[in-house]
Amino acid sequence: MTKEEKLKLAIGRGYKYDKETGIVTTPTGKELNKTNNVGYIYLNPYKDGKTHLILVHQFAWYCVNNEIVECIDHKNQVKTDNWIENLRSVSKLQNQWNQKVRKGYTFNKRDNNWTAQMGFKGKRIFIGNFNTEEEAHEAYLKTKQKFRDEIFNITT
Repeated sequence: MTKEEKLKLAIGRGYKYDKETGIVTTPTGKELNKTNNVGYIYLNPYKDGKTHLILVHQFAWYCVNNEIVECIDHKNQVKTDNWIENLRSVSKLQNQWNQKVRKGYTFNKRDNNWTAQMGFKGKRIFIGNFNTEEEAHEAYLKTKQKFRDEIFNITT
């Protein structure tokens, strides 16, 4: 079953999205708030003995814009905030820039300094070597912001 077929199935089954509140309700009117293992609210309409997982933010986007997009970003990075004004269509590359786990630098034992680097479009970008962890972190964040502005077409 395609993503669009799943979304149409959910609409046909009576799931509803309120773009003013960002809440999706079941056919019986109950608010959906159960999350998957990574924190997104989901729904699963049932058909032919199978449940079909749909993420609520994808359902919301489809209900309002009637389109399937590559990826949907939560602007405020709150995975359960599905108010339509908080959602935007992005590429997978753009969405990866929200990940906070990457610190962007490591300690280089051989040279006794800190090396900052990052990946961009499948390539490793060397930022520089630094005397302190703080300098490496700062350089990484500045470079990350520069590339983020570029991929989101942000001009200053």
